This record gives sequence, structure tokens and C-alpha cells, in this order.
Amino acid sequence: MNEPGKIFVSGLNELLERLQADGTVRGSGVRIGLLNSLMISIPRRIARRDMGDKFVDEALCKECGACARQCPYQAITLAPKPIFDQAKCYGCWHCFNCCPKQAIYTRKYRGLGHYPRPLDRLKKMLGY
Repeated sequence: MNEPGKIFVSGLNELLERLQADGTVRGSGVRIGLLNSLMISIPRRIARRDMGDKFVDEALCKECGACARQCPYQAITLAPKPIFDQAKCYGCWHCFNCCPKQAIYTRKYRGLGHYPRPLDRLKKMLGY
């Protein structure tokens, strides 16, 4: 694990220990840097623009509807394959990550980086 990862995990472990000890977390120690404080004011639709338009690989799509059911912005309809309403999409990547066949893609991302659920190692560290 790289050094920033070790620092993050160490801080997370410390917070969990405090939470288990007395049920509270006193100050997380998370510092928001200048860049991050500026990012808060950027509209969320910029994430969608950076993600790019989404497409469906019709050969992979099994029309299960998981993407449409789980979209927090109701930006997907089925007919019978997913159709994306780019105006409603906020680029949260949920549809991309929840597709069991990895049929959803963008021009930048196809067939890689899908995270449908937390990694087993992270769940173990969090006590799940």
C-alpha cells in the first residue's frame, strides 16, 4: 500500500477505535485543502460532462434494468435497452458501477474500473 493509503487507513482505524470506545467521533482530523474547498462550489453536472455521454453495449446488455432502478436521478429509461437522459444525469457513475455485465460505457471508460460494492478487504477493516 502506498504512503497516502497507509495514512488514510491509519486515520480510519483511529476513528473506528474512538467510535467503539465511547460511541462518538471527536473531530475527524480531515482537512479540506484550498483546492477541495473550491471544488465544493463547482456544479455537479461538471462531473457528468467529464464522464462523457454514456452508451450501452447492446451485445452485453441483458435488459435487467438494474441501472434504471438504481439511478438516483431517474435519468435512465428502458426501451428495452437503457436510454440515458443526459440532461438529468449528474455523472455519479452508479449505473456504470451497478451494471452486472459492464455493458454501460463512455468514450473514456469501457470495461474497466467497475466498483459495484466495497472491496472485501475494506469491509473487513470496517467490521462488516
